[in-house]
This record gives sequence, structure tokens and C-alpha cells, in this order.
Amino acid sequence: MSTWTPQFMLALPRTPAAGREWMLGRGRLLGTARMLALGLAFAGCGALAACGRMAPSHLTAAPGASAESSETQADSPPDPTAGMVSAVAPDASKVPVSVKFRLGSKPALGMPLHIAVAIVPSGDTQINHLHGSFLPDNGLALQSEREFDASDLQGGVALQQQVTVVPQQPGVLNLNTTITIQLDSSSLSSTYSIPLIVSDNSS
Repeated sequence: MSTWTPQFMLALPRTPAAGREWMLGRGRLLGTARMLALGLAFAGCGALAACGRMAPSHLTAAPGASAESSETQADSPPDPTAGMVSAVAPDASKVPVSVKFRLGSKPALGMPLHIAVAIVPSGDTQINHLHGSFLPDNGLALQSEREFDASDLQGGVALQQQVTVVPQQPGVLNLNTTITIQLDSSSLSSTYSIPLIVSDNSS
């Protein structure tokens, strides 16, 4: 009759000498396992310490960057030509200025229309004197000053004008702006067009 023997009993040594060898091997295996566990524990502590050292610098850098960005935005003046549209310039124009405009409302027949106009010298242009005049198409009545003058204009600095017109007929009407500038050695002139699409609000 056969008897059942547990598996761990089969692995036990059968002689005293074999038993000593088995105990020594088991001791070496346990020692290796303990060293490996300690090494992993030290490595984990080192990683946590490194993270602990890095976190404060990361947290303190963000507010400084945000403050610097806020100061830069605060130091930048608002652009008076933001949202403006460029007037139509002739292809052969050599006048180093751009003309932009913004409508106060939708052009409507018989209704006063306020137009903001900006004349901006380009680049590093130095303009000794500038003379401008507004000439509306037929069917467009001008209710503000027709001419204006300015001196010692700097490149990139907008010269602003307010114009009021009253459309007297529907369709596409132009407010023409002639700009004449005096430089150190020459005088240049060009005409820019501000197109207005006038709707007939009576229909």
C-alpha cells in the first residue's frame, strides 16, 4: 500500500551532509533577496527625495513667469489701429504711409456715419509735414473738416482723424483721402479710397 508524501517533504535532504548544504543554499538565497529589497527601497527613497527637491523650484518658477508676462502686457500700449481695415491704395503709390479706417455703424441712406481714420507712417520714416484732405463721391455729403495738417510724424505712430459723412444715395460710395507728405529732400502724394456700401433702409 503506497502512502502520500507532501511535495515539500520530497524536497527535504535525506542525509546530514545534504541537510547542511541545503541550509547554506537557503541562507544565501534569503540574503540575496534581502539585499535586493534594500536596494529597491533605497532607490525609491532617492527618487522621492529628488522629486521633493525639484518640486519647489517648479512651483516658484511659475508665478515669476506669470508676473513677467503681466508686466510685459502692462507696458505695451494699446494699438489704436486694432480692428481697422486698410483703405484701398493705388498700386504705384510710393508714399510710405498706410491709411486705415473703422466704421461707427452700418452705412445707411440719410443717416450720419462716423468714420475713424488712421494715417500710419511706415517703418522708420520721418515725416516733416503731412497734409491730408477728404473728397467724397457724389451722393456722399461731408459734415466734418475737409483738410488737416500734422508735423514731425514718427514711423509707426498713428495720426487719427474723425470724419462724418451722410450717404444721400444707395450703392457703393467712396470717401477719398489724399495724403501729401514732405520729407527731407522730396514731397510725395497719393490718394486712398474708403469704400462704403450704402443700403436703402426705406425698402
